Amino acid sequence: METIEYWHFSEFGKDSIAGISVNSISNKQYHLPENNKVIIALIDSDVDISHNYLRDKIWINKKEIEHNKRDDDGNGYIDDIHGWNFLGFENQKIAKYANNTSVRFIKKFKDKYDELSKKDKGLSPSEQEFMETYNNAVTTREEEKEELLENEDYVVWYESSLASSDSLLATYGIKKPYNLRVLDSLFNEVYTIGNDENRGRLVYFTLDNLKNNRINDYKNSIKYAEQGRKYELNENLDEKPDFVIGERKISSEEYGSNRVNLNIENENHGTEMAGAITKTFKMVNRKITNTDSGLELMIIPIFPEIGAEDEDDLAKAIRYAVDNGANVINYSSTLNFLIKPNTVYKAIKYAEKNNVLVVTTAGNSGYDLDKVMTHPREEYGDYKLSNLIMVGAIDSKLGPNMKPLWASYGKNTVDLFAPGTDFLTTIPNNGYGETSGSSISGAIVSSIAAAIKLNFPKLSAQEIKTAIIDSTSKYEGEVNLDEDGTTKKPFKEMSKSGGILNAAKALELASQK
Repeated sequence: METIEYWHFSEFGKDSIAGISVNSISNKQYHLPENNKVIIALIDSDVDISHNYLRDKIWINKKEIEHNKRDDDGNGYIDDIHGWNFLGFENQKIAKYANNTSVRFIKKFKDKYDELSKKDKGLSPSEQEFMETYNNAVTTREEEKEELLENEDYVVWYESSLASSDSLLATYGIKKPYNLRVLDSLFNEVYTIGNDENRGRLVYFTLDNLKNNRINDYKNSIKYAEQGRKYELNENLDEKPDFVIGERKISSEEYGSNRVNLNIENENHGTEMAGAITKTFKMVNRKITNTDSGLELMIIPIFPEIGAEDEDDLAKAIRYAVDNGANVINYSSTLNFLIKPNTVYKAIKYAEKNNVLVVTTAGNSGYDLDKVMTHPREEYGDYKLSNLIMVGAIDSKLGPNMKPLWASYGKNTVDLFAPGTDFLTTIPNNGYGETSGSSISGAIVSSIAAAIKLNFPKLSAQEIKTAIIDSTSKYEGEVNLDEDGTTKKPFKEMSKSGGILNAAKALELASQK
C-alpha cells in the first residue's frame, strides 16, 4: 500500500482528477505537541487487528489488564483492551444475522398502523407522519425483496450455464479438471474464428469461472438469498428475534465481547475501513510532521453479517467511544427506519457535549436525502447537531460522471463529497484489495479530521467540522443522475458546501483558528 499511487490524494483539478490535494500540503511543521495522539472510534464490523498494516495503530486501553476477567477501569466492560464487540457473546460466538430496519419497523408498529387505518376521524399531524413512514417501510421492504431476487436470478443463471457449458465441452472430448490453455484455444476456434456466439459464450463462462473463481460468487449468492429471506427480510414477519444465533435474542443487557475480530472470516468491511483510515492518515501526517504516528483506532463492531445494525447498539457504541477517549467517531452507515430515534440522537448529543466529532455517510442508494429520510443526520425533529458531518462519494474524474449513480446526495443534508471508488485497502488475513462506496469517503474525511485534531488539539469538534466544510474544492459543472445522462444537476447543488474535501486547505484553515 505504501508504494501504490492513489488518485484520491492528488491535487484537485490536476489532469482533471477529483483528488483531495494531500500532495499539496506544505511540508511545514504545525508544532505538534509532544506525545500527542488522536483516537478514531471505528463503529463498523469486526477488524483484523493482527494485520501487519494495522496492528501498530490499534488502540490499547492501558487502564485495563488483559485477560484477568475484571473490569479494571470500571467502565462497565470487562477486558476491553482494543474496544468492544456489541455483537459478541459467550466469548467465541457472534450474532451474524439481523432484520432490515424496514422489517423491524413494520413488526413493531403493525398493530398501531392497523388501528389508525380504521380511525373514522381525521389523523393528527403526528399520526399522518407515522402513517407515511410506515407506508415507506412497506415500500422499502418490497424494493429490498427485488434486490434479493437478483441474487436468486444469479444462482439460477450460474447453475444453468454450468450445466450447459459442461455438456458442450464434453462434445469436444474435454473433461474435468479443465485446462485453461485448452479452453483458450477452443474459445478462439469457436468464437473468434467460428463466430459462434452461443457456444463461445458457454466456453467463456468456464474460462471466466476458472480464472476468477466465480464459484465463490455463486456460493455467496446462495447464502445471501437464503439468509436474506430468513433474517434480513424475515418474509413471514414472524416473531423471530431481530438479532439471532439460532433462536437467541441479542437485546438483553448481558451481551458483548472484548474480542473485536470474531467474524473477520466472513466480513471484510471493518478491516477495509481501518486500512483506508490508516492509509489516509499516514499520507497526511507525513506531509505535516514527517511521521505517521499519533493515530489509534478504537474498534467497536456493531454491523451484522446480514441485515442492519441495531439502533441500541449504535447508541451504546457512540457512548462507549466518547467515554473511552475517542476524538472522532467513524460510522459509515445509514439507518432508514428508527424505532427509538431519541436513543441514537441523544447519544450523538452526548458526543457533542464531550467535543467528539461524528462522521457518517450518505450511503450507496443513489437517493436525494432531502427527500428520503435516513439517520443520523444533522437536523431531525428538535435535534440540531453541530458535531456531525455527512459525506457523499465521488469518482476520480471531474465531469458529468463524477458522482457515481449509486452515490446519495442532498443539498440540505449532505455536507460535502470525498473520493469513494477504487481504494486499495486492507482485508483480513494480511490481505489487500480494492473497494468502493461512500464508506471510503467517510473514512477519508475521518482521517483528515483526526489529523487536524492531532495537530490542533484545542480545536472543538464544531471548529474542525467548519474547517473541513468551508475549505472544499468547487466544481462548477453538472453531474448525471441517470445512466443515459438525461437528468442532470449542478454539482454545487448536491451538498451544503457544494464541494469536495480539500485536505490542504482544511489544514490551512484550521491553523488559522
